Amino acid sequence: MISSDETIAKFCACFGFFITESQKKQKPDETIYSEMGLNVPAFKKMLVKNDMEEYTDLLLLYWHMQTIYSTKLSKPNIQTLDSAMRISSEYSKDLTETLIFLLDEKAGKNTSITFQKSRNSITIRNKQTFEIITSALLNEFKNRNLNSEELTFEEAEDEIYYRYDKEWIIDNLKELISLNPHLLPYDFNNNISEFNFEEIFDIFYDDQMVERYASEHNTKRDITLEFLKKRLDEITPATKKKVGAKPKNNHIAVIARRLSYLKRIDRFIENKNAIDIDAIKITNKDYRFIHDFLVFLNLIEDYSIKENTTTTPEKYIYTLLKQTTPDVLKSSHVKSRILEIRNKLHKQSM
Repeated sequence: MISSDETIAKFCACFGFFITESQKKQKPDETIYSEMGLNVPAFKKMLVKNDMEEYTDLLLLYWHMQTIYSTKLSKPNIQTLDSAMRISSEYSKDLTETLIFLLDEKAGKNTSITFQKSRNSITIRNKQTFEIITSALLNEFKNRNLNSEELTFEEAEDEIYYRYDKEWIIDNLKELISLNPHLLPYDFNNNISEFNFEEIFDIFYDDQMVERYASEHNTKRDITLEFLKKRLDEITPATKKKVGAKPKNNHIAVIARRLSYLKRIDRFIENKNAIDIDAIKITNKDYRFIHDFLVFLNLIEDYSIKENTTTTPEKYIYTLLKQTTPDVLKSSHVKSRILEIRNKLHKQSM
C-alpha cells in the first residue's frame, strides 16, 4: 500500500480501519478486484475526476471489503414497496398507534374504546377489558417481531470485542482471509480455531466488522411507550410515498455518511474554527462522488443514466443523507477520531 501516512490516517479516521505496518508496505494486486467484477480503470478514472486519487489503494481495498460484506447482507429493495408489504406496514402502524393510545397514561383515566360495525356500535370503558385488549395486542406485537431490531453499534461492539462471539468471529475471519490472503503479514493456512483466532483478530477488527455484526443480529426490546413512539417513526415513512431516495438500508446510509466525511476531511482540517465536520458544507461534486462510489458497489442504481426520472445523482444522495442523521455513526466515534487527526496534523505543522 503506497499511500502516505497522512492519507492512511485520514482514511482510517473516517472508516474505522486499522492498517498494519506490513499492510502499508504491500503493493495491492489489482487483479483481485478485476476478478471480482470491478472495472478498475473506470474506478480509478472516477477517483481522479472527483479529486480522490490519493485514496486509490485504500478505496480499492474498501470496495473489496464492502463487496464481500454485502454478499451476506440482503440486497436493499430500491423499488417501490409492493402491495403486500404496504399492507403489512399499514397494519404495523395501526397496531403501534393503538398500543401507544392504550399505554399512554397521560391520556387520562376516562378512556373509552368504541367499536363500530355498520350502524351498530359499542363503547367500552371497563378497565379489565382494556387490560385484556392491551395484553392481546402486546402479544400480537411480539409475535410479529415488531419489538425486534438490529443491535446498536455499542451493543455489537460489546458482543464481538468484549464478549467474543467466537463462532461468528472465526467464520468471518476464515471468509475474509480466504478472500484477502494478501492482508495477512504471514501465511496462516486458514487454520483458525477458538484457540488461536485472537492472533489475527486485531488485524481485521474495525468498524466495518462491528457494523456487519450489528446488521446480522437482532435483539428483543422491552415494549415501552418510548420504544413504540420510536417504532412508529420508523414505520410511518414506509406507508407514505416520498419523492427522491427511498428509505435505505442502514448499511448504505453509513457508507454514504463515511464517504461524505472522507470528501470533507481536508476542508475540515484547513478550517481551524470548525468544531464539527458536519458543519462543512457538502458540495454537488461531493454528492456525485458518493453516488458514483455506491454505484460501483452495486448498492444503488446509476441515476446518471436512469430513464423516466427527474432525480439526479446529486439530488438522490442529498435526499438519502437528509433522511438519515449523523447520529448513525455516533457510537463509532468517527467524529472524535477525525478531530484527533486534525489536531495531530496541526501540531506536526507547527
